Amino acid sequence: MSIFPSGYASFDRLNEQMVSSETTDAFYLAKDDKKISPSLVPNITAFHLSRVWIEKYTKRRVKPNNEMDLATILLNYDTDPYDRGLVLTLSETKLRENADMKSAALKTIPKLNYFIPISFEKGFIKILFQGKFGFIDINDCISKYDFAKFAFSFKSKTNTWEVVLRREFDHLATDKNKSLHLAEIKGLIVDQKLAYAYKENEHYPKWTSFKLIKEKSKPWIQSTLKGHGLIWWQRPEVEILAKNTVSIDELIKKDIYSVSFQADNPKKGLASADGVYITEDGQNWSEIAQFKDYSGPVFYYSDLLMFVGNYRSVDGGKTFENYIQVDKVSSAITKSTGVAPKKIQITKIKVQKPYNVVIDVHTGARKVRLKSPIFSQEWTQVKF
Repeated sequence: MSIFPSGYASFDRLNEQMVSSETTDAFYLAKDDKKISPSLVPNITAFHLSRVWIEKYTKRRVKPNNEMDLATILLNYDTDPYDRGLVLTLSETKLRENADMKSAALKTIPKLNYFIPISFEKGFIKILFQGKFGFIDINDCISKYDFAKFAFSFKSKTNTWEVVLRREFDHLATDKNKSLHLAEIKGLIVDQKLAYAYKENEHYPKWTSFKLIKEKSKPWIQSTLKGHGLIWWQRPEVEILAKNTVSIDELIKKDIYSVSFQADNPKKGLASADGVYITEDGQNWSEIAQFKDYSGPVFYYSDLLMFVGNYRSVDGGKTFENYIQVDKVSSAITKSTGVAPKKIQITKIKVQKPYNVVIDVHTGARKVRLKSPIFSQEWTQVKF
């Protein structure tokens, strides 16, 4: 049965013709597996310690307004990966003449002041304060580097993003048992699920870290179907990970559409074959129930970052969110070709080092290749 007069409309068809989706978001904090109301920890900072904010819908660059409500900031503004951000003093600190605790103090800087870091030297940050250049102790500050999940170094020999585990003093520790000095960082991708208390309160001391949880209501999706026009609908509830596991021998008997392995460890991979399967050892493949019956492009970039069609995971395949926005892809194709696409079907997806996502799109009349920075939606046409 169908809600449409002409009969059945599949979720696959609705997904292909998606125009937009609208979801009401709310933010909560979590500490030690307990949900906490943000009102109990009013002085919270998250990943938006940026020099410039980008409006999500207009893409305009605007000056930061850190007095704004945190939820409003996170819902309405994006951060630029090549904006290395600001530092915020969490304690009263001294502006010193040199990068040395024994150096003469030029001025006293109150807590909760924002600065653009000029350089990082011996555990100190060089800044400009009231017309004077000097150095402040990095231990008295929080910065965008504290939220780093991926980092790109000027000195990278592999020309790719590194997975960041944590900040250690004036370095970022990576998952390859090495560290990157803050002075050599060219780009930062932030952890959007992390927040810190930046001021003492009766419940938690400053520097307390929290998980930032974005809870969503079930999204309403708008699609356009021939003979029906614009249609609003909702996806059925699905469990993200299924328990169904098949061996490699069982998998290769299926009609495999796409397969992708991690470049650094070919035992880890994704495959689509009337469903999507993920493996950690190359032998046992677990089905991801969110993509039941799916046959389309997949790409396994790293232990954290992977793609399935329009969807992206940044937590190693535990959850996937809608990433490629069909309306923006359609607009890019119309702008570059002068012809509005009859349909949008992504046939191939890959990550091109150091930071571009490249997709092949079948429009009904032609094939088009587009690229966009990996953590934005700024699609431009490129040659095959």
